[in-house]
Amino acid sequence: MAEPFFVWCDTTGLGRNVFVFFRRSFRLAGDPDQDSLEATLHLFADTRYRLWVNGAIVAYGPARFLPSHPEYDTVDLRPWLKKGFNTLVVEANTFGANNFQAMPSVGGFIAWGEVQTGDGQVDLSTPGEWKMLRTDAWDQEAPAYSFAQAPAEIVDMRVVPAGVHGPAFDDRHWPAPVVVERQDAWGEPAPRSIPMLTMDLYEPEKVLVHSPLADREEVVGARVPGEKPYAGGQRVRCCFGTYIFSPCEQDVTLGAFWGPLFLNGQEIASVRHAVVANRLDYPVWLRAGWNFLYGEPEIVSTRWGILIALPGGRGLVASADRDIDCPETMVFSQAVPEDVLCAARAAGVPTEISQMPVLDVPWHKARRGEPIPLPARLSGWDTPLSRVVEQPSTVRDLCVPAGRDWVVVFDFGKQFMGHIALDVESAPGTILDVAYDERLRADGLAAMFRANPAAVDNADRFVTSGGRERIEGFRSRGARYVQLAVRNAAEPVTLHSVAVRNTLYPMAPEGRFECSDPVLNWTWSAGVETIRITMETVLNADSWRERAMYCNDTVVIYNSLATFWSDPAMIRRCLRLYARSQSPEGLLCGVVPAWWTPGTGAVHFWTALVHDYVQRTADLELLRELWPNVLLALAAPQFTPGPRGLLGDEEQVVWFDQSPTAQSQTGENGVFNAHHYGALRRAADLAGMLNDGEAAAQFRARARRFKRAFQALWDEKTGRYATTLHDGRPDPGPAPHANVLALYYDLAEGDRAQAALAYVEDYLSDEKFLGTAHLELYFHFWALEVLYKHERVELAEHVMRRTWGHMKNAGAWALWEAIWFTQQDTGQLCQGWAAAPLIAMAHRVLGVRPTPGRPQEVLIAPTAATLTYARGAVAHPAGPIEVDWRLHEGAEGRWLELAVSAPRALEVRVAPEGPLAGIPVRATVRKP
Repeated sequence: MAEPFFVWCDTTGLGRNVFVFFRRSFRLAGDPDQDSLEATLHLFADTRYRLWVNGAIVAYGPARFLPSHPEYDTVDLRPWLKKGFNTLVVEANTFGANNFQAMPSVGGFIAWGEVQTGDGQVDLSTPGEWKMLRTDAWDQEAPAYSFAQAPAEIVDMRVVPAGVHGPAFDDRHWPAPVVVERQDAWGEPAPRSIPMLTMDLYEPEKVLVHSPLADREEVVGARVPGEKPYAGGQRVRCCFGTYIFSPCEQDVTLGAFWGPLFLNGQEIASVRHAVVANRLDYPVWLRAGWNFLYGEPEIVSTRWGILIALPGGRGLVASADRDIDCPETMVFSQAVPEDVLCAARAAGVPTEISQMPVLDVPWHKARRGEPIPLPARLSGWDTPLSRVVEQPSTVRDLCVPAGRDWVVVFDFGKQFMGHIALDVESAPGTILDVAYDERLRADGLAAMFRANPAAVDNADRFVTSGGRERIEGFRSRGARYVQLAVRNAAEPVTLHSVAVRNTLYPMAPEGRFECSDPVLNWTWSAGVETIRITMETVLNADSWRERAMYCNDTVVIYNSLATFWSDPAMIRRCLRLYARSQSPEGLLCGVVPAWWTPGTGAVHFWTALVHDYVQRTADLELLRELWPNVLLALAAPQFTPGPRGLLGDEEQVVWFDQSPTAQSQTGENGVFNAHHYGALRRAADLAGMLNDGEAAAQFRARARRFKRAFQALWDEKTGRYATTLHDGRPDPGPAPHANVLALYYDLAEGDRAQAALAYVEDYLSDEKFLGTAHLELYFHFWALEVLYKHERVELAEHVMRRTWGHMKNAGAWALWEAIWFTQQDTGQLCQGWAAAPLIAMAHRVLGVRPTPGRPQEVLIAPTAATLTYARGAVAHPAGPIEVDWRLHEGAEGRWLELAVSAPRALEVRVAPEGPLAGIPVRATVRKP
């Protein structure tokens, strides 16, 4: 087998959102089922690939990676091979754009392997006999799907060569792949460290909207090309101008995505649209003849959009040149810093095109009649004519008539994450705009831009090639609802099926939970489903908007996941990804892989993750591998204490929840310093496990100094710890987060601990629920543990019942990002960091707690104050541990029946805690 090399369509691998086809054809003389001895393909692509074998989609990959540590996939080709001609097609895409799923890199594809039969051997190494074609089917300038994700898909299936994925296609005119000049852009590829993702198809449950779209207005506009320029903290804007012809004097309402707008030299006021989240309405008076509309919209992300809605039936025409027949509708600039634009129009607001600001950037014109390449913006402005669906349970073979635009909304019943899969029959050039969302508007369409009006473009576009075809999205999407708008249909369209190919980590939960409280039962089920549906090749925080692995989120997600699933492959992979993002001075990226710079906060959370994993599993092999990273991280110069022995300054912004004020997130911050103290304590524990007494002593000494320094945050006036210090003075604002962590890390002792606990209890009371500085879902990871540790069991159960019950009663199908955000009809509706109650249910209600560092020793210490029974299983590296307890009332009083079933290798000790500690116990322990 020849040595493989990285190949691409050019030697550099540079470019934004570049797609390249790679084809490898070969002939098999015999029957693969009988004669094939081996048919294995190893492959890797930067950034993503899709593998087809003889016209069937076989795999998506690779697992998220750092260029220094790529992981290749291995695919057994035998199930898809046949006698005669066979073809492998790899569609490879390099992002080349800011995102939270990949590090900055260049395009490259490498493959090797062989097909062995009785007739000989086929070498699959690149470049070898592979063929290549760079395709323009995907819009290279598509807007980012969100501020955290790669470009959306705008793909013209007419440009994809017909039959390209099948063996009958003739690729003899295709060139050979080009060997990438920088073969050292990647480290040595290693085998994939986790299983391949699932590939099952999931269909919707029902149709919610099946309606023509209202044609009450004409939308004109364009996409502002290029990146958002760096402006030193300034706002960035573009400017545009369009003439609007009106046949008479009249009052009308224009629609626009962003302002300010000026009509005939005068700024016009806006009102919010009653339904659409990303639209402003501008009631104006138009004079007869030509009017001039000028705008300076702010640009907040790359490939921004300008949209203007003209009411229909009023005779209005937008033109770039005072000509009704002009082929362009407007003139617009690329983005510039706000002060540059203001200086350029110092003479005043333009009243005609010739007065537009003189800017040293490219200018563009919007073509009339061309589909505006902004599928999300247009989908957000769509309006259905009807909400009536005659057969909502019919989700297949839906017919859409020709001649007018149409919309269909599908409800999948729960959150999904995967690739949209369409089986459609249409005329060539039919546009299918597919939007994905977790919410619906009052009119039944997706609530586009409500959760984040500026930085989410959550729709893809597919232009059909004609006839019956199967279209599958290249990028994975997550949501509950799919909105499909059919545009420009010259002939009737049949949607034979609309489904999602779920691409999720193949995880089967080992844990389960049930108790006498239905809210806790729902919370467990919703928490397991939330984490399951967000797991790909990393532990995503969510499945919809960001799809990123945030280090602070991962602390909660991993500890929750570990209660019902024990396989270590995923967390080991995540820990290594973070470690490999380390800067030379020791800092780690808070999101990995991503276009982020390393920071300080991730060090604390990553150290906690390493600690929690190793304490749970005693995996000293991985600890030895990561220990140099721990030492380097905690030796970073940014962790040099200041004059009061604390860390922080007025420049550093500490994120710790959605509720704090900006003032509380700077200075010598209590939350940041508490987490740093915790990291030092955990590092000392890890050093002890490695028998590194010197390092353990040094970390313990540093921790003791930090504990003393932390007391400077104690505020005698208020009788609790302040959230931060500014110039040595305690911030007088609310400080529940700092006090929770003071208790969690045992930074508070004696009377101060009691005062801090009383302060936290007050903030967890019903009166303070969702108050000014409440504790949001994320921070309950620490708050619930504090309550159990201080034997406030009844309050802990009440907090879970009230807070997560609020979600249940609101009809949630997964756990939310935040209660307050959701009450404002914003925020995400499927976020793993809200799963902390799973930890309380496993470790406290069922009471399963392995001894730290010695997982073979397990304490069964159930506790409950308002529950009468609980049963379930908790995941463990040796196998699930089952617990079933029930309180009984009899003539002899109350007693506790407790049954435990544990793997034979474990040492089990039973000792109920808290309110259950003083009750007679009848316990049985089985080791089958």
